[in-house]
Amino acid sequence: MYQKKNITYLSIRVTKELLSMFSYLRDLLGVEEYYQVLERAEKEYIAHSEEIDQNILNKLKFTHEYTGVIPASFKIRVDSEIDSQVNELLKQRYQIKNVRGPWKIKICLQTLVYLLEQSSQQKFADEKINSYKIQLIDLAVGEKNIEKIKKAIDVLKECE
Repeated sequence: MYQKKNITYLSIRVTKELLSMFSYLRDLLGVEEYYQVLERAEKEYIAHSEEIDQNILNKLKFTHEYTGVIPASFKIRVDSEIDSQVNELLKQRYQIKNVRGPWKIKICLQTLVYLLEQSSQQKFADEKINSYKIQLIDLAVGEKNIEKIKKAIDVLKECE
């Protein structure tokens, strides 16, 4: 059954940095709307808030730059339930009473960028390991020396 979401709007003064992150993530995720990016980012923040260190997020090197016109204000649709969960997590984590919209959005977007980059790096590492496994199997099959075959099998086990 379809459940209606509680939709509200968040109005903020937007920065070039936020628009750059939104633009980058829209392209990366293949979505059109800013609210889709923010909703995904907020969900990821909720799921991973405990394991991600703010210092890591602050050190992210972000090279994508927004080139369009920066609006004076920015109004974005949010799911009020998800948004309030993010607010509570941020209040608890940073011992603050009020959560500012731009700061919250920045943290959520940085979290999403970080997670997507980690996922991409892990995928690359997995592909590299699989390539090594194939090379080891090829070597082992061509070998008649049982000791070398056992070493190749041990290396394969370590990779898993």
